[in-house]
Amino acid sequence: MFRLLAALPAAILAAILVAGCGGGDSATASGPAANAAAANATAANPAAATALPQALVDAVRQAIPPRRAAVAGAPLSPAEAFDWAELHFPEFFPQEGKVQVVQSAYAFRYYPQSGNYLAVAVASNEIALFALGPATGGRVVQLGSLADFTCVMKPGVCFVGADVDSVSMSTYEGGMQHATLDAAVPPTQGTLSVSVDEGAPWLSAELTGTSTVSITASAASLAAGNYQGGVTLQFVPIRGATTTKSVPVLFTVGPGLIAPASQAKTLNATATVASLAGSVSVARADGTAQTWMASSSQPWLQVTPSGTTPSALTYTFDANAVASLANYSIQAATVTLTSPGASTASFQVTLTKRLPYLDTAMPYGVPAGSLSHVVVHGAGFLQYASTPSISGVAASSVQVQSDSQLAFDATPPAAGNYTLAIGNAASMATATATLQVTASTPYAVTTSFAVAGNRSSYLEDPVRGAIFAVGTAENAVYRYQYNGGGWTQTALPLASPLALGMSPDGSRLFVVLAGLVKEVNPDTMQQVATLTPGLTFASNLGEPLATTVDGRLWLPAGLRYFEPRTNRFLSLDANGIGTIDGFVASADGETMLLLQDDSAHQYNASDGTVTQPMGDLELASGVRISSDGSRVLTQGSFSVYDSSFDGGYELVARLPDPAAGEHWGAAALSADGTKVAVLAYTGTALPFSFKRIDVFSTTALVPGTTTMTKTGSIAIGTAAAQCGAADAGCSAQGTLFIARDGRTVFWIGNKFLQTYKLP
Repeated sequence: MFRLLAALPAAILAAILVAGCGGGDSATASGPAANAAAANATAANPAAATALPQALVDAVRQAIPPRRAAVAGAPLSPAEAFDWAELHFPEFFPQEGKVQVVQSAYAFRYYPQSGNYLAVAVASNEIALFALGPATGGRVVQLGSLADFTCVMKPGVCFVGADVDSVSMSTYEGGMQHATLDAAVPPTQGTLSVSVDEGAPWLSAELTGTSTVSITASAASLAAGNYQGGVTLQFVPIRGATTTKSVPVLFTVGPGLIAPASQAKTLNATATVASLAGSVSVARADGTAQTWMASSSQPWLQVTPSGTTPSALTYTFDANAVASLANYSIQAATVTLTSPGASTASFQVTLTKRLPYLDTAMPYGVPAGSLSHVVVHGAGFLQYASTPSISGVAASSVQVQSDSQLAFDATPPAAGNYTLAIGNAASMATATATLQVTASTPYAVTTSFAVAGNRSSYLEDPVRGAIFAVGTAENAVYRYQYNGGGWTQTALPLASPLALGMSPDGSRLFVVLAGLVKEVNPDTMQQVATLTPGLTFASNLGEPLATTVDGRLWLPAGLRYFEPRTNRFLSLDANGIGTIDGFVASADGETMLLLQDDSAHQYNASDGTVTQPMGDLELASGVRISSDGSRVLTQGSFSVYDSSFDGGYELVARLPDPAAGEHWGAAALSADGTKVAVLAYTGTALPFSFKRIDVFSTTALVPGTTTMTKTGSIAIGTAAAQCGAADAGCSAQGTLFIARDGRTVFWIGNKFLQTYKLP
């Protein structure tokens, strides 16, 4: 401003001061002429400066109303104002020869070299700065309040601030939050204003006093989250530079709706669909009332469609839709909650469907009219508080052996397929198992059917009334089927077959080759598929492939097995067992023996464990096992072991020594484990002379011994096996086994398949 004064002619100086500085003619003693005369007189006589010209005195007094209180500690003192003017405008206010007068109500300096005055009222709420002299045209001019010059003369005290560095606010969706801050404004005249960031429409601010700022953050249209904004304080002084202060504002918006906790329900044997229903509380975080709507992502879950917070949402399960869900699966439904002005909230309801079910029943082909021990595989059997009931057949002595296996006794009245089912409280259908029952006498006795060549292993199919056999030397698999009183033979050429076995339900026949597994349709004797497990197989000691009720077909390649249900090749994790020479399983699929050179391990299908039930055994020639696995016949020592003892199998019976000059040959164990049939022959070198088939009881023993007593004999007409000079490489004795019905004995050699009635 003073630099501007120096640059303009004196004639218009007064007008510029009035318009630009906010000042003007505050007071005159006797008009412009008197002011000029006083100024000239003072300039001519420096001594006159010791007394303030009357015009200046009058102006100063008028600026100090007696009703105003004095202000102490003004940011800019008169001396600081005078010094600043002298420093920046020495042409008007030269320091040389200056005269200073300070009194209680005013202070001034006179500059004799220029004839100018600077004066300040020091006891006023509006401390005014005045000038008089040639620079003002001899008029007393109020340049403005002293505070107006603070930002120019003393910029260090000219600032705007706040009592906090930042503001944090929080609320919930749809809510509103208020905060205040105090602004620190410069001790000078000016205008304080407040504004908010353009990118924060949720934020507003206003002055509610001279220095108090009221801040409002609204979450009316905001989703849950964190938001950044800012408030800017601006001070515009009458003179000097504008200053600003930015205060960051952090606004945290929480979800308006409280998401209920996830819900988990289980449908098992004892639960009904209605009992699965439940409810959750729907509320806002701030406890206010607000309408909501709900929907389910799955048709099996139904929910209350709407309500007003706080309230309960009820969920139920649709029985028909639940029935269509896969059993032993975990299903998840998402319930979505919506409410005006709030983000969606959701929670999950998981339904674990674990209804007990059946999938396999063994033995395959139990005889009608006879008591049979049946083992069923499935899942969920431990869910029942008491022994579960089985429908489809009259079951007795039901025993739950594990969560996946149960057993019972039954006497099916007639041949056919019996659908076994297990119930649940929800009356919901689950998977079933089929018990296949054969006629009580599927085979005619005393028949003979010519065959050609050795067969390395045989498998009885009591449902089809057939015998499947492996002809390794002949590169073929054979089916001998009894129908209408006679036998027919069907051959399927396969290169080097080693062993064969059936799926637990008898629907699929599997043949092991050197590195392949062939699936064969047992009805058509046609190949269905070729499976390549990447394994090397052996012959399984002449036994058919073992099948257990847990759906495993065991392969002669270590502890490997095949799952017909899933078509997977897997292995049993059982360390320390050693080399396995072969497998033999009970007809009910509950027990399987892992045969080794002189001992055996036992696999229990109920829990998948392996134990060592016996010590030293003569197993090199194989074993025979009863239908329920309770008894084992070792063909090397002709001894019978029973599993009803704690700790494994124990010896209970053995064959007596053969008659003088005779030897025991191939032997068989009946399905119920009560009879042993054995081939008696003479000779120590080929050709043997076969005498008869003797039958012994494993339960009627010679008193005081473990020696079995003989119950009958079967006369032999034509030998099934012939081993003379023209039969090189033949099996010396053939194979002897007792049919599943316990009424028929098969003797199969390299010449004939023969059937006899078991005494």
